[in-house]
Amino acid sequence: MKLNYVVEGKGEPLIFLHGLSDDLRYWEVLTSTLKKKYQVIRLDLRGHGESELGDEDYYY
Repeated sequence: MKLNYVVEGKGEPLIFLHGLSDDLRYWEVLTSTLKKKYQVIRLDLRGHGESELGDEDYYY
């Protein structure tokens, strides 16, 4: 399955995961500041935002 993600900035990597029913846009405000010093990686979890749901069963 394809997962949607955005990588911005340079430096130590920070990975941001959103909560249930959100998407990577949840972290936009925080990212605008942190990407000046860090590499910020945001992703849409499976079945959220632009990420695919996939064919296999999964449970929350």
